[in-house]
Amino acid sequence: MRVVLGACIFAGFFIGIGNLTADKPVEYRDRDVPGPTVTKTEEVHTETRYVPESCKTAMKLADRRAKAAAVLDNASTELLTYISDARRELASTNKLNDTETHVRQLQATVVAAVLEMSNTDKPYADAYATCEQEMK
Repeated sequence: MRVVLGACIFAGFFIGIGNLTADKPVEYRDRDVPGPTVTKTEEVHTETRYVPESCKTAMKLADRRAKAAAVLDNASTELLTYISDARRELASTNKLNDTETHVRQLQATVVAAVLEMSNTDKPYADAYATCEQEMK
């Protein structure tokens, strides 16, 4: 009973204080509190990417190989056109010489592209492997 009575008095006391301050705003003032100043220093490391010479060589050889591959790709389509022209010419007139000339020119282009692929194959593979090792 005493505990209940004490709790009621305690609760009543805080309810009374709450009612007395209910309509008054709480005052708040900013204050500067002196203390130690902390300065954070961050080191910024900028790394300049270096492209090894082997990678530059591999890129140049890859460009040459891509151009040669494009020639080979276009030549196959062109060759089929010339073969169709030759068949047509054989069937109709005697203009076969022009078609044969075009076919020979195309063959020369194809041979040059195949030689380019052949000449750059090993240097490209070596440069690429070296580049891959240097970039690790």
